[in-house]
Amino acid sequence: MRLVLDVNVWISGLLWQGVPKQIIGLARSRTVTVFVSEPILSELEEVLARTKFQSKMRSLGITSQDLMHLVRQVLRSLCTCLG
Repeated sequence: MRLVLDVNVWISGLLWQGVPKQIIGLARSRTVTVFVSEPILSELEEVLARTKFQSKMRSLGITSQDLMHLVRQVLRSLCTCLG
């Protein structure tokens, strides 16, 4: 199966439990193929930097930069990037 995850799915999967986290887990196990574009990654980075997510990230002991580094590492090995 091939998927394009929007920013809401990425944020939910990175910061909370539930179906979005399971989808990211499926991508990590190569059960599904994730497609992503640079505009989606740019929007994800912008949204993760918003104040409303800072307390959640602090509770997890991570920063928006940590999450973007993680996303890019995962995507390098698991996804197909769209132009």
